[in-house]
Amino acid sequence: MQRFGLPALQASCRRASSLHAHGVFSLARPSPQQPVSHMSTSSRRHGIFDGPSNELPKPQQKPKEHVPPGNQNVQFTWRSALFCTTVSAAALAVWFYEEQRQKAMARAKTSENRVGKPTLGGPWTLVDGDGNVVSDSDMRGKYQLVYFGFTYCPDICPQELEKQAQVIEKLDKMFGEVVQPVFITVDPGRDTLAQVKAYVSEFHPRLLGLTGTPQQIKRVTRLFRVYFNEGIRSGEEDYLVDHSIIQYLMGKNGKFKDFYGKNLTVSEMTNKIAEVIREDMQREQDKKKGIAVGDDE
Repeated sequence: MQRFGLPALQASCRRASSLHAHGVFSLARPSPQQPVSHMSTSSRRHGIFDGPSNELPKPQQKPKEHVPPGNQNVQFTWRSALFCTTVSAAALAVWFYEEQRQKAMARAKTSENRVGKPTLGGPWTLVDGDGNVVSDSDMRGKYQLVYFGFTYCPDICPQELEKQAQVIEKLDKMFGEVVQPVFITVDPGRDTLAQVKAYVSEFHPRLLGLTGTPQQIKRVTRLFRVYFNEGIRSGEEDYLVDHSIIQYLMGKNGKFKDFYGKNLTVSEMTNKIAEVIREDMQREQDKKKGIAVGDDE
């Protein structure tokens, strides 16, 4: 107990005060906000050692790449180059496919083999305005553009026969008189020989008007699948006839070639018929050269 008596405690306190005065250590508690440093105040003052800091180190920024003027928005990568190449190749393939498809459609249209074509036409016998008997065999050697109507038709028949006449005039200038226009009545009760002859002369000088008995007209309309029906009669001679509005193109051998509805214009109808004629002309040339062709003609 004497070793740790009052004199010894006082001596210890004096030594601690002396050490604190010379900055060897401090009895004060470090602040929780400040890091604890084990270096002397003089060492810190002379910058020998800096204690740890609460601030996190800032990440180093990469130096900016130099982009030439004018190319600041352009970034070239192999991936983008591959993408552009793939898209261009796909677009080229689509274009090539569409081009070949259009050519194939054109070839199919011009070299159509007529498979599935409706069976129209056949042997028939009628009478012209002069009383001469005319049959389908008399038409051989020329194309025939045939229209069915009646002379008392108020509007549709005159319009279609006017269109037919204009088409014939254009075709005559292109190929000569190779197409024979034909008008066949569906109203044999009123359309007499004289009536038909006078009617067709109003449209074209080469228009051939034909009539016949009711049985003959019934047969020829069936061969061409022409619809016609008499409307309500208000008198013995006062009635209209409802009928198909179609013009039929027959070949030089009497076989059906094509038909044209009311919606076609003169130019459209002319071009379609001219295309058929050119096909046949090419077929005839191929036959002379010994090239195998279809038996359409």
